[in-house]
Amino acid sequence: MSDYPSIGQQAKNLIQSVGNVVKNPYIVSDEVKQERLNICSLCEHHDYVMNRCRECGCFLNAKVIFAGNSCPIGKWNVIESDVPEINVEELDTELMVEDRD
Repeated sequence: MSDYPSIGQQAKNLIQSVGNVVKNPYIVSDEVKQERLNICSLCEHHDYVMNRCRECGCFLNAKVIFAGNSCPIGKWNVIESDVPEINVEELDTELMVEDRD
């Protein structure tokens, strides 16, 4: 038996996470990212080898950077009141402009 949710549940969790990012497409500051990773590293559901959450199945380095994501058991939450550093939609535009130079 896997330490993670079923593949179907992991797919649902991923779809929900993508939806959260679409609703709140910001990347958090390095400080918030590190705080979230620290919380996860102390959690009983943290898989140290894969750096994944056994509760939702997410890869933590990807999950913690988006303001719209949250911990599935409430140890850290969505950031709505703070203005994050980067809007993902603007990031694509910035990269396209840089490529033209």
